[in-house]
Amino acid sequence: MNFHELQQQIQHLASTFQGKSSIAIETADGAILINENEQLPSASLIKVPIMIEAYRQAQEDTLDLSQKYTVPPHLRVGGTGVVAHLSDEVSLSLEDLISLMIMISDNSATNLLIEKVGMDAVNRLAHDLGCRQTALQRKMLDFQAIEEGKNNFTSAADMVRFVKEIVVGTTLGQSAKQATYRTLQHQQHQTTLPALITGGFSLKPVIAHKTGELPGMVHDAGIFQVNDKYAYVAVLTTDLPDNATGQQMIAKVGKAVYDYLSVP
Repeated sequence: MNFHELQQQIQHLASTFQGKSSIAIETADGAILINENEQLPSASLIKVPIMIEAYRQAQEDTLDLSQKYTVPPHLRVGGTGVVAHLSDEVSLSLEDLISLMIMISDNSATNLLIEKVGMDAVNRLAHDLGCRQTALQRKMLDFQAIEEGKNNFTSAADMVRFVKEIVVGTTLGQSAKQATYRTLQHQQHQTTLPALITGGFSLKPVIAHKTGELPGMVHDAGIFQVNDKYAYVAVLTTDLPDNATGQQMIAKVGKAVYDYLSVP
Protein backbone atom coordinates (compact mmCIF):
# COMPACT_ATOMS: atom_id res chain seq x y z
CA MET A 1 0.00 0.00 0.00
CA ASN A 2 1.42 3.40 -0.98
CA PHE A 3 0.63 6.70 0.73
CA HIS A 4 -2.11 7.65 -1.74
CA GLU A 5 -3.84 4.32 -1.15
CA LEU A 6 -3.54 4.80 2.62
CA GLN A 7 -5.07 8.25 2.28
CA GLN A 8 -7.99 6.89 0.26
CA GLN A 9 -8.62 4.09 2.74
CA ILE A 10 -8.62 6.43 5.75
CA GLN A 11 -10.95 8.87 4.02
CA HIS A 12 -13.32 6.01 3.17
CA LEU A 13 -13.32 4.79 6.78
CA ALA A 14 -14.11 8.28 8.03
CA SER A 15 -16.85 8.97 5.47
CA THR A 16 -18.69 5.71 6.15
CA PHE A 17 -18.27 5.75 9.92
CA GLN A 18 -21.35 5.59 12.15
CA GLY A 19 -20.32 8.39 14.44
CA LYS A 20 -17.97 11.37 14.38
CA SER A 21 -14.24 10.96 13.91
CA SER A 22 -11.20 13.19 14.23
CA ILE A 23 -8.04 11.80 12.67
CA ALA A 24 -4.42 12.88 12.36
CA ILE A 25 -1.76 10.66 10.80
CA GLU A 26 1.76 11.89 10.14
CA THR A 27 4.21 9.88 8.03
CA ALA A 28 7.43 10.53 6.12
CA ASP A 29 5.34 10.75 2.93
CA GLY A 30 2.82 13.26 4.23
CA ALA A 31 -0.06 13.79 6.61
CA ILE A 32 -3.69 12.66 6.59
CA LEU A 33 -5.90 15.10 8.46
CA ILE A 34 -9.66 14.82 9.01
CA ASN A 35 -11.29 17.19 11.52
CA GLU A 36 -7.90 17.11 13.20
CA ASN A 37 -8.31 20.33 15.19
CA GLU A 38 -11.75 19.60 16.62
CA GLN A 39 -11.58 19.93 20.40
CA LEU A 40 -13.13 16.89 22.09
CA PRO A 41 -13.26 15.48 25.61
CA SER A 42 -9.92 13.75 26.02
CA ALA A 43 -10.92 10.82 28.24
CA SER A 44 -7.64 9.12 29.23
CA LEU A 45 -5.57 10.58 26.37
CA ILE A 46 -4.83 13.49 28.72
CA LYS A 47 -2.58 11.10 30.63
CA VAL A 48 0.07 11.35 27.87
CA PRO A 49 0.96 15.02 28.50
CA ILE A 50 0.83 14.33 32.25
CA MET A 51 3.51 11.66 31.73
CA ILE A 52 5.63 13.91 29.52
CA GLU A 53 5.49 16.76 32.04
CA ALA A 54 6.41 14.43 34.91
CA TYR A 55 9.55 13.29 33.09
CA ARG A 56 10.35 16.87 32.07
CA GLN A 57 10.24 17.95 35.71
CA ALA A 58 12.33 14.95 36.74
CA GLN A 59 15.12 15.88 34.35
CA GLU A 60 15.00 19.43 35.74
CA ASP A 61 15.39 17.94 39.26
CA THR A 62 12.11 19.44 40.46
CA LEU A 63 10.42 16.04 40.77
CA ASP A 64 11.84 12.78 42.09
CA LEU A 65 10.28 9.87 40.24
CA SER A 66 11.79 7.38 42.69
CA GLN A 67 10.04 8.95 45.70
CA LYS A 68 7.29 6.74 47.07
CA TYR A 69 3.80 7.81 48.05
CA THR A 70 0.66 6.28 49.43
CA VAL A 71 -2.45 7.32 47.51
CA PRO A 72 -4.83 8.99 50.00
CA PRO A 73 -8.53 8.07 50.05
CA HIS A 74 -9.69 11.35 48.49
CA LEU A 75 -7.65 10.61 45.35
CA ARG A 76 -8.79 6.99 45.03
CA VAL A 77 -11.54 6.69 42.45
CA GLY A 78 -13.23 3.99 40.42
CA GLY A 79 -13.10 3.32 36.72
CA THR A 80 -9.97 1.72 35.29
CA GLY A 81 -7.02 0.74 37.43
CA VAL A 82 -6.10 -1.19 40.56
CA VAL A 83 -4.75 1.35 43.06
CA ALA A 84 -8.21 2.09 44.47
CA HIS A 85 -8.49 -1.58 45.45
CA LEU A 86 -5.10 -1.92 47.16
CA SER A 87 -4.52 -1.48 50.87
CA ASP A 88 -4.13 2.03 52.24
CA GLU A 89 -0.54 1.24 53.26
CA VAL A 90 0.70 0.43 49.74
CA SER A 91 3.52 2.77 48.76
CA LEU A 92 4.44 3.31 45.11
CA SER A 93 7.07 5.42 43.39
CA LEU A 94 5.96 8.15 41.00
CA GLU A 95 7.55 6.16 38.18
CA ASP A 96 5.44 3.14 39.14
CA LEU A 97 2.36 5.36 39.24
CA ILE A 98 3.17 6.65 35.74
CA SER A 99 3.36 3.04 34.52
CA LEU A 100 -0.03 2.30 36.06
CA MET A 101 -1.50 5.50 34.64
CA ILE A 102 -0.43 4.64 31.09
CA MET A 103 -0.39 0.84 30.91
CA ILE A 104 -3.73 0.16 32.60
CA SER A 105 -5.06 3.74 32.67
CA ASP A 106 -5.24 3.79 36.47
CA ASN A 107 -7.35 6.79 37.49
CA SER A 108 -6.20 6.89 41.13
CA ALA A 109 -2.54 6.90 40.09
CA THR A 110 -3.38 9.70 37.65
CA ASN A 111 -4.97 11.81 40.37
CA LEU A 112 -1.88 11.65 42.56
CA LEU A 113 0.33 12.51 39.59
CA ILE A 114 -1.84 15.52 38.75
CA GLU A 115 -1.31 16.77 42.32
CA LYS A 116 2.46 16.27 42.18
CA VAL A 117 3.01 17.59 38.64
CA GLY A 118 0.39 20.35 38.70
CA MET A 119 -2.42 21.14 36.29
CA ASP A 120 -0.88 24.48 35.35
CA ALA A 121 2.40 22.80 34.42
CA VAL A 122 0.66 20.32 32.12
CA ASN A 123 -1.27 23.13 30.46
CA ARG A 124 1.94 25.16 29.99
CA LEU A 125 3.54 22.14 28.34
CA ALA A 126 0.59 21.86 25.96
CA HIS A 127 0.81 25.57 25.15
CA ASP A 128 4.56 25.43 24.57
CA LEU A 129 4.13 22.51 22.15
CA GLY A 130 1.42 24.35 20.23
CA CYS A 131 -1.34 22.04 21.46
CA ARG A 132 -4.06 24.69 21.56
CA GLN A 133 -7.00 22.30 21.94
CA THR A 134 -5.58 20.54 24.99
CA ALA A 135 -6.66 21.50 28.50
CA LEU A 136 -6.37 19.69 31.84
CA GLN A 137 -9.07 21.13 34.11
CA ARG A 138 -10.02 18.34 36.50
CA LYS A 139 -8.86 15.10 38.08
CA MET A 140 -10.19 11.74 36.95
CA LEU A 141 -13.83 11.06 37.85
CA ASP A 142 -14.20 14.42 39.59
CA PHE A 143 -17.96 14.67 39.13
CA GLN A 144 -18.24 17.95 41.02
CA ALA A 145 -15.80 19.57 38.59
CA ILE A 146 -17.78 18.15 35.68
CA GLU A 147 -20.98 19.65 37.09
CA GLU A 148 -19.14 22.99 37.27
CA GLY A 149 -18.39 22.73 33.56
CA LYS A 150 -14.74 21.71 33.91
CA ASN A 151 -13.51 18.96 31.62
CA ASN A 152 -10.33 17.72 29.98
CA PHE A 153 -9.94 18.28 26.24
CA THR A 154 -7.64 17.52 23.34
CA SER A 155 -7.67 16.95 19.57
CA ALA A 156 -6.22 14.46 17.14
CA ALA A 157 -3.66 17.01 15.93
CA ASP A 158 -2.55 17.77 19.49
CA MET A 159 -2.18 14.09 20.35
CA VAL A 160 0.06 13.53 17.32
CA ARG A 161 2.23 16.42 18.54
CA PHE A 162 2.48 14.85 21.99
CA VAL A 163 3.46 11.36 20.83
CA LYS A 164 5.83 12.72 18.21
CA GLU A 165 7.53 14.79 20.92
CA ILE A 166 8.44 11.52 22.65
CA VAL A 167 10.42 10.40 19.60
CA VAL A 168 11.88 13.50 17.95
CA GLY A 169 11.05 16.43 20.24
CA THR A 170 13.31 18.61 22.37
CA THR A 171 11.30 18.68 25.61
CA LEU A 172 12.80 15.46 26.94
CA GLY A 173 16.35 14.16 26.98
CA GLN A 174 17.21 10.81 25.48
CA SER A 175 16.75 8.74 28.63
CA ALA A 176 13.35 10.32 29.34
CA LYS A 177 12.29 9.75 25.73
CA GLN A 178 13.23 6.09 26.01
CA ALA A 179 11.36 5.73 29.30
CA THR A 180 8.14 7.31 28.02
CA TYR A 181 8.29 5.39 24.74
CA ARG A 182 8.85 2.13 26.59
CA THR A 183 5.90 2.84 28.89
CA LEU A 184 3.58 3.41 25.91
CA GLN A 185 4.83 0.15 24.36
CA HIS A 186 3.51 -1.77 27.36
CA GLN A 187 -0.06 -0.54 26.96
CA GLN A 188 -2.42 -3.29 28.11
CA HIS A 189 -5.57 -2.10 26.32
CA GLN A 190 -5.27 -3.62 22.86
CA THR A 191 -8.76 -3.37 21.33
CA THR A 192 -8.06 -0.35 19.15
CA LEU A 193 -4.98 0.56 17.04
CA PRO A 194 -3.16 -2.82 17.38
CA ALA A 195 -6.26 -5.05 17.39
CA LEU A 196 -6.09 -6.27 13.76
CA ILE A 197 -2.31 -6.50 13.44
CA THR A 198 -1.22 -10.14 13.40
CA GLY A 199 1.67 -12.03 11.87
CA GLY A 200 4.57 -10.55 9.97
CA PHE A 201 6.59 -10.03 13.10
CA SER A 202 9.86 -10.39 11.20
CA LEU A 203 9.22 -6.72 10.46
CA LYS A 204 9.66 -5.97 14.18
CA PRO A 205 6.62 -3.71 14.56
CA VAL A 206 6.24 -1.54 17.64
CA ILE A 207 2.98 0.16 18.53
CA ALA A 208 3.39 2.47 21.51
CA HIS A 209 0.02 4.00 22.35
CA LYS A 210 -2.51 5.29 24.87
CA THR A 211 -6.22 4.67 24.75
CA GLY A 212 -9.13 6.66 26.11
CA GLU A 213 -12.73 5.56 26.47
CA LEU A 214 -16.01 6.81 27.89
CA PRO A 215 -19.57 5.80 27.02
CA GLY A 216 -20.12 6.79 23.39
CA MET A 217 -16.47 7.77 22.94
CA VAL A 218 -13.33 5.79 22.05
CA HIS A 219 -9.87 7.27 21.34
CA ASP A 220 -6.36 6.02 20.70
CA ALA A 221 -3.09 7.80 19.92
CA GLY A 222 0.33 6.38 19.40
CA ILE A 223 3.54 5.71 17.56
CA PHE A 224 3.91 3.04 14.88
CA GLN A 225 7.43 1.81 14.20
CA VAL A 226 8.05 -0.84 11.56
CA ASN A 227 11.80 -1.32 11.31
CA ASP A 228 13.04 2.21 10.55
CA LYS A 229 9.68 3.64 9.42
CA TYR A 230 7.53 5.73 11.76
CA ALA A 231 3.97 6.98 11.75
CA TYR A 232 2.25 9.07 14.39
CA VAL A 233 -1.46 8.37 14.67
CA ALA A 234 -4.41 9.74 16.62
CA VAL A 235 -8.02 8.71 16.10
CA LEU A 236 -10.77 10.19 18.28
CA THR A 237 -14.34 8.95 17.88
CA THR A 238 -17.52 10.31 19.44
CA ASP A 239 -21.32 10.11 19.09
CA LEU A 240 -21.07 6.33 18.83
CA PRO A 241 -24.04 3.95 18.68
CA ASP A 242 -21.87 1.70 20.88
CA ASN A 243 -18.21 1.67 21.87
CA ALA A 244 -17.47 -1.44 19.82
CA THR A 245 -18.15 0.65 16.70
CA GLY A 246 -15.39 3.09 17.69
CA GLN A 247 -12.99 0.31 18.60
CA GLN A 248 -13.49 -1.40 15.24
CA MET A 249 -13.00 1.78 13.27
CA ILE A 250 -9.77 2.66 15.09
CA ALA A 251 -8.54 -0.92 14.63
CA LYS A 252 -9.08 -0.61 10.87
CA VAL A 253 -7.09 2.62 10.82
CA GLY A 254 -4.29 0.91 12.73
CA LYS A 255 -4.22 -2.02 10.30
CA ALA A 256 -4.11 0.33 7.31
CA VAL A 257 -1.18 2.29 8.77
CA TYR A 258 0.66 -0.93 9.55
CA ASP A 259 0.10 -2.27 6.02
CA TYR A 260 1.42 1.00 4.59
CA LEU A 261 4.55 0.92 6.76
CA SER A 262 5.16 -2.75 5.97
CA VAL A 263 5.78 -2.14 2.27
CA PRO A 264 9.55 -2.31 1.59
